[in-house]
Amino acid sequence: MKVDTFLVGASKSGTSSLSNILASHPDVCMCQIKEPNYFSDDLPQDVFSESHAKNLDEYHGLWDDCHDDCSVFCEASVGYFYSRMASENIKRYNPNAKILVMLRHPVGRLVSAHSFRLNSGNEDVELPVEAYKLDSLRMRGKSLPKGCSNFRPYREMMDYATQIERFLNCFPRNQIHIVLMEDLIEKRDETVKKIWGFLGIRDVEIEVLPHENRSVSARSRFVLSLMSPNSFLVRRFYVPLRKFRMIKWLGQTIRRMNLKEARNVLLEEEEVRFLENDFREMVDRTEKLTGVELKSRWEGFA
Repeated sequence: MKVDTFLVGASKSGTSSLSNILASHPDVCMCQIKEPNYFSDDLPQDVFSESHAKNLDEYHGLWDDCHDDCSVFCEASVGYFYSRMASENIKRYNPNAKILVMLRHPVGRLVSAHSFRLNSGNEDVELPVEAYKLDSLRMRGKSLPKGCSNFRPYREMMDYATQIERFLNCFPRNQIHIVLMEDLIEKRDETVKKIWGFLGIRDVEIEVLPHENRSVSARSRFVLSLMSPNSFLVRRFYVPLRKFRMIKWLGQTIRRMNLKEARNVLLEEEEVRFLENDFREMVDRTEKLTGVELKSRWEGFA
């Protein structure tokens, strides 16, 4: 068995929904876990995540539950999209691999990514555009989020073109399929049918509804600060003891129970325009690089 399909990102762009849809196809065997991140060995591991495979045998073991009729072995790790090494590592492992990439309107994705960071302790600026504007300072080591252990600039995270280009440098274009989150929501059947065609598997009707990552916020900022990745409590006590299953479960449970459902963040019109102008060149490069129509599909870029 060799994994032959990789859903590589982008995060906060509907990858959980697509992963669920892929798993529902009788010919597809999805990895038992989402985000094994086996091929992104250049990225630091989050203190609240775990390493699921230390070697290739353990990695392949994540598909042990697959039935004999499977013809596609797939995994989903959004870290591969940001990793500078994942595309080359995957190519060395399987040069015939098929790559699935999900993209989303960059303004909505930035807001979602900021919310995720804010409520995981990796961001301390409440407003997404203000946090975004701090990139240049933070890249010089200033105004870094207090609880963040590994800062990644928003602009780098949002640079679709650069990240897709890494995969195009390793795989021919016909082995890479781009999916827009907006198409998966608004034209699901048509979009899914194209994915089945790309994977070379039979067309089946999908009943599962797309998974929704609901907006959340912290119940207690105090608890959030205590359990942020770079806090004294986490570094001094949790990290050394997380090898014990109960300690790991306790840390993850406290973080999860500290979240509550929240309303979506709404930007001011001038903030939307600012972001659209800032993303315009990136969207243009991505469209030219992939041949996928983006500007006519994403409001504000036509």
